[in-house]
Formats: sequence, structure tokens, C-alpha cells
Amino acid sequence: TWTTVLDTNQDNAVIILEKNVPVTYVAEPEEGYVFVGWSGACTGKGDCVIIPTKDGERFELYARFAKKVEAPKNLRKTK
Repeated sequence: TWTTVLDTNQDNAVIILEKNVPVTYVAEPEEGYVFVGWSGACTGKGDCVIIPTKDGERFELYARFAKKVEAPKNLRKTK
């Protein structure tokens, strides 16, 4: 099993995959960013696990990050 960590500085990753060997992708945002989710071979916000069905199989996978936005301090919560 391989684990690859993608962060906000990485545009893409190229990894040669072996048949039936699971690869887990983990998105770790840098300070000031949040992980928005996966697109391509995986969807959602959890870790992405890909199990190729043939050697050298290619997948497109995108980790989406967004700049964290803090709420202004003068906002009040209303009922």
C-alpha cells in the first residue's frame, strides 16, 4: 500500500501504479487553507483510495483547496 500526501503547493502528482496495489491519497492543506474536496478518480472529502485494475493504469485526480476565510470579528449571531 502506498500513501501520497497532496498539499496546496502541489499542482499534480505522477505515480506509476501497480495492478491491485492500493494507493491512498491524503489531502493536507497548508496553514490558511482548507481542503474542499476531490474530483476526478475520487469524490468527497475523505482520503482517496485507488486500486488499479492493470499495471500502469492512469487516473486523473484533483485535490481542491481554498483560502480560509475568517468571519469579521464585529459580526453577531442572531436568533
